Amino acid sequence: MQGPPSLRDASLSDIVRRAMRLYGDTIAPAVPIALVMNLPLLLIGALPMEPDQAGPGALSMTLILVLVCSGIAVSAVTRILLGAAAGTPVPLGGLLRLTFRRSLVTVTLIFTATSFLSNLGLLALVLPGLALGGLFAAAIPAALVERRASLSAIARSVALMRRDLFKAMAAFSFGGLASELLPLGLMLGLQSVAGPSPFSPLLAVTINGITRPVALAVGVSLYCSARAEEGAAPDALQAELARAATGEEAPPGA
Repeated sequence: MQGPPSLRDASLSDIVRRAMRLYGDTIAPAVPIALVMNLPLLLIGALPMEPDQAGPGALSMTLILVLVCSGIAVSAVTRILLGAAAGTPVPLGGLLRLTFRRSLVTVTLIFTATSFLSNLGLLALVLPGLALGGLFAAAIPAALVERRASLSAIARSVALMRRDLFKAMAAFSFGGLASELLPLGLMLGLQSVAGPSPFSPLLAVTINGITRPVALAVGVSLYCSARAEEGAAPDALQAELARAATGEEAPPGA
């Protein structure tokens, strides 16, 4: 496993290769977790969209369930990716306990806020969304590795990513393309060939679960690169990543 030192002067292609290597190394635990946590998305598809039929209570509860499950998946998968970046396997049992014990609310808030703002920017003028997505890309790794609160982690990500915003934007674009646009194109292509199917919602959720870890791997890769460029000692950074993945406490004076 290639460690963080290789990312001190990482180019965009280095970031992407690193992210895809992390994804490949963690596909067995990461994708099943993302798939299971994506299942509540099927509830949204089953809700009636007409205002007189969709009860606000049911819609609100479904939205909360989806956000909580997304937070669980993002937190767990990011810890798995951090462990892979540090060369430290994360036991599944310990991962589940750690996910529910620490930072779940923080990660859920970060994921919800940054996704909303980035998507709003993409819908408005595209470039603002890419810029926001790039600036926010390292927020979740920053929250887990440095044990920061939501706003502090977002501010930390902005501080790290603005040093090379173009690289962050381009990497974020790759993550969005791989985890959202390509799966959407695949779904539309399949429907144009085979026509609408009652299994289409399940297929969409499955594809999203398979590809979502790619975007998270990009965020971890960008975070590791930015910390290395910031001057973090390789061994110290690797130890931080390992502690974030396993939940170990830092030694006194570290």
